[in-house]
This record gives sequence, structure tokens and C-alpha cells, in this order.
Amino acid sequence: MAFGPLAPLRADPGAGAVLLDVDGTLAPIAPHPDQSAVPDATRALEARPPVAVGKGTAVRDLLASSPAARSLYAGDDLTDLDALRVVDVGVAVRSDETPPVVLKAAAIVVEGPVALADLLAGLAVDSA
Repeated sequence: MAFGPLAPLRADPGAGAVLLDVDGTLAPIAPHPDQSAVPDATRALEARPPVAVGKGTAVRDLLASSPAARSLYAGDDLTDLDALRVVDVGVAVRSDETPPVVLKAAAIVVEGPVALADLLAGLAVDSA
């Protein structure tokens, strides 16, 4: 498997952070990605308050307090855009509802949650 943008994470996996936010696609946690379902509550309209805090700020703050030297974030919607831009490797998880701007902002695009799980499993195996 060619890793391209993941090479820095593979080089020193102990110094990396993998952050995932695939709203509803992988939540609630299921034993296998194929068994996941979007909860009704997640299907509600997402609203962003008019403050300068979002997922990008949260990820930046988390990484600043972490020993991680490299980072990966996976997301699938507009609220993930800021976080995709503050990590070393942004991964967009494509679905019918993923906005094109999210796909463009990511270094890697995977075709759904199963492909994301495969990417992460491959990263873990190759880094061992």
C-alpha cells in the first residue's frame, strides 16, 4: 500500500496522533464498520455558533498539549474543514453528503468508513 502523505506517521508511529471525527458514520462505536449506522440524533441540522472556536481550534489545542510530533485527522463534513487544515495529514471520508471543499482540503480521500478503517489498520500493521 502506498502511503504518500502518511510516510511521516509511519516513520515514527510512537510520536503520532490520529484524530477521527466522522459524525454518525462510525458512531456509536460498532464492532465492525459495516455494522455502524447513523443515529437519528446525528441526522439533525448542525449549527455553528458565531464564536471563533471549532474543531480546528480543539484539535490545535489538543495537539499542543500532546507529545505527538505528527497528526492525522479524518472527517466528512464542513465542520471538519478547520481540523483538516491544522494537522499533518487530513483524510476526507467520502459519502453522498461530503462537500467538495472537504474533499479538496484533504491530503487523502477514502471511499467511506470501511476504507478509513482499512487505511488505519494498514497504517498500524505497517508501523509495527
